[in-house]
Amino acid sequence: NINLEMQKLLSVFKEFKPQILITFGCGIIKEPILSKIPKYSLNFHTGLLPYFKGTAGNFWPFYFLKPNYVGITIHKIERKLDSGPIIHQSIPKLDPSDGIHDVACKAICKGADDLVSILLNISNGKKPIFVRQRSIGKLFSDKDFSPQHLRLIYNLFKNKVVKYFLNNQLQKDRPQTIRIKYEKN
Repeated sequence: NINLEMQKLLSVFKEFKPQILITFGCGIIKEPILSKIPKYSLNFHTGLLPYFKGTAGNFWPFYFLKPNYVGITIHKIERKLDSGPIIHQSIPKLDPSDGIHDVACKAICKGADDLVSILLNISNGKKPIFVRQRSIGKLFSDKDFSPQHLRLIYNLFKNKVVKYFLNNQLQKDRPQTIRIKYEKN
């Protein structure tokens, strides 16, 4: 029993036969759609995988006082949420005046620029190398977040988590990120 939206999407796939599919902010893709998506079906995930999976992937790094873990992950869509192999990760440059929303917006802008470059290379015949995720990370859902979580960022840290981080007042560790690589011809 396929609903009307799925029928429309399946007819678009059948008619246009896309070679690339990009998702951003959508729910989990299930059958019968999942088996019909093209080879290059990529999710533009707000958050660095595997560290922050699921919902609000760029909020949780601030909550855990790790603003350097804010970023974008471009990964292959697979059955299990945010578990597909990674093609590329983007992290924004942090500035002491940045608040949580500044960093999240910078991440999306940087990720979008990187995605355009990647898509141009794929359309020109370059084949990206996908890197399997090696660790599990944390999967966050909508129910994990409550408005009280914002108190840490806004009341305790006055939305200056980045400033504290850059002034070495917070623990610094570095996320391992994946940069796009292409197969050799």
